[in-house]
Amino acid sequence: MSYFWRLSHLVLLVSLLLVMPLIWHDEVRAAQLQANWSDSSTNIDGFAIERSTGTTGTFAQIATTAGTVTSYSDSSLTGGTTYCYRVRAFNSAGYSDYSSSVCAAALLTFALAVVEAGTGSGTVTSTPAGITCGTSCSASYTNGTAVALTATPAGGSTFTGWSGGGCAGTGSCTVTMTASTTVTAGFSAVTATPSPSSQTFTLTVAKAGSGQGKIVSNPPGASCSSSCSTSYAGGTVVSLTTSANPQSVFAGWSGGGCVGTSPCTVTLTRSTAVTATFNRR
Repeated sequence: MSYFWRLSHLVLLVSLLLVMPLIWHDEVRAAQLQANWSDSSTNIDGFAIERSTGTTGTFAQIATTAGTVTSYSDSSLTGGTTYCYRVRAFNSAGYSDYSSSVCAAALLTFALAVVEAGTGSGTVTSTPAGITCGTSCSASYTNGTAVALTATPAGGSTFTGWSGGGCAGTGSCTVTMTASTTVTAGFSAVTATPSPSSQTFTLTVAKAGSGQGKIVSNPPGASCSSSCSTSYAGGTVVSLTTSANPQSVFAGWSGGGCVGTSPCTVTLTRSTAVTATFNRR
C-alpha cells in the first residue's frame, strides 16, 4: 500500500508541476516546426511529444526526448498544413498530464533557380539573400516572397537580359514566389575592337598622266616617281607633297579623300590608295 501511495504521490507531483503553463515558442521554418517548452521539475526522465494533423486530428506520439531537453524540431512536413503539438513528462512512475496544445502552419516554400546562358559570364545575387552564383544555383523562399535578382557581368562580358519568371529585358528582375520558378540570365562575351594604333595599314601612291614628277611623304616612307607603297601604324597622319619635272605640271590628286593640287593629307584607319596625276606641258 505504501508503494502505490509513493507511486501515486510521484505522478501527482509531476502532474502538478506540468499543470503550470508551459512556454511554447513555435518557429516556422521551411516545412519545419520547432516547439520549445519549459519545466522546473527535477524528477523527470523525459518528455513525450505528440502531434495531430489539423486542429481536429487525432494526437499520436511522434518522439521522446531526455528530461534535460526542452525543444523538438519536426521536419519534412507538408507546407501549408496546420499541425498541433502537446507534450507530457514521464519517469519510472508513469506519465504526467498533457500540456496545453499549440498549433501552427508549416509554410509553403518554393525553389527559385537561376541559370546562366550565353557566351559570356557574370554573377547573379538576390534580395533576400540566398542566391549568389555564376553558372547555376537555387534557393528556397516562402510563399509570397518577392525576390529581387541583380545581374553583374564579368569583365569582357555584357548582360543581355532575363527570361523566365515573368522577367525580360536588362532591367531589374523581381519574382514573387507562388510556385517553383527558373530564371535565365544571359551574358554575352564582348569582342574587343583593336585600336587603330595596334594595327598597320598600307598607303599606296600611284602616278598617272603623261607627265613626270615625284611624290614624297611625311612621315617618310613614300618617295617615288612612279608607284610605291609604305606601311604605317594605324591612325598615322601622312602628308603627301609633289614636285613636277620642268616639262610637266601636277594636275591633282584622286583617292584617299584628296582632290585638287594642294598637299594630300591621309589619316590611316585602313589601307588606302592615292593617285597623283602629272601632265606634260
